[in-house]
Amino acid sequence: SDQAYQGFDVMNMVAAAWKKNAKDFLDELQEDSYTGLFTTYHFVTTGGCIENDFIYVVKYRDFNLEKMDARK
Repeated sequence: SDQAYQGFDVMNMVAAAWKKNAKDFLDELQEDSYTGLFTTYHFVTTGGCIENDFIYVVKYRDFNLEKMDARK
């Protein structure tokens, strides 16, 4: 299911950040974007909170759905 893939992505991302820098792993999460099997994460600090600001923007072209990077 979708939730299983999302859970895998979250745990893989957090474990990698923890392994790199356990003491400040929240800072480590903000260093790079993470693209997992199902979800992409790009964390930023906003108003003292850390949030994922990556979203998917899609468009139809020639009857096909295309995923675009919203940050471009």
